[in-house]
Amino acid sequence: DTYKVVEYDTVEGVGSKTGLTAQQIVTINADKIKSLNQVLQVGMELNVTYFNSPINVVVTREQRTKEIVYPPSTQYVNDPTLREGLRRVVVAEKNGSKDVVYRETYINGVLVKGEQISSVVTVQPVREVVHVGTKVIPGIGSGNFRWPVDSPRITCGWYCYSGHQAIDIASRYNRFGNIYAADRGVVVQNGYHYISGYYVIIDHQNGLRTYYGHMASRGYYPVGVAVEKGEIIGRIGLTGYTTGPHVHFEIHVNRVKVNPCRYMGC
Repeated sequence: DTYKVVEYDTVEGVGSKTGLTAQQIVTINADKIKSLNQVLQVGMELNVTYFNSPINVVVTREQRTKEIVYPPSTQYVNDPTLREGLRRVVVAEKNGSKDVVYRETYINGVLVKGEQISSVVTVQPVREVVHVGTKVIPGIGSGNFRWPVDSPRITCGWYCYSGHQAIDIASRYNRFGNIYAADRGVVVQNGYHYISGYYVIIDHQNGLRTYYGHMASRGYYPVGVAVEKGEIIGRIGLTGYTTGPHVHFEIHVNRVKVNPCRYMGC
């Protein structure tokens, strides 16, 4: 392709119009242009195709560079000496590096090919190792919750009406079935409220608490007793203000109610 110079054109301007650099314009028009600052004559025809110059100049050179070597993904190791729910980094992740040599080929100043010809790792990457606690301590929860009833069905979600900071859970196949502790913990309240009916609060001693309302009767365990995850703590009932048998279920984080679905995977 060629370009005909118009008034006020410069070498750099022609390059900008044709997608080339000023140096490329000079290189492929060496018979007409001697410098980047040369004044162009109106009507001058310039070659603006990379490889259509009278003489193609091919240059091959080696490019040496340092590149990052990333470690494999984190390795997780069960640690029976570390409390369940805790994690400890025992080996910190660290990137490595390598020396890489590329062979680059230029035609008329334009890079047309690049290939790696060698690669040597100079610093080995370090894989992160994390210990995952598996030690079970009675009364301290794992932070992973199970559903408090069998065959759960949510009948009223988080804020399904104004002020409802809980989820109501019915049992699909056993309306007055068992209520289970959602995680290990200690019973801190076992009482009655005119709205919630019979209720139990379990403190999981990790910043989390769970609340179970509308139980059929007082909870099975008194205050101060440690319960296991999945242990039966009562039965689904109709006590308090309710239109059908279900468990009014709350999760508190540092005494603040949060949407249980964040933990239950609703």
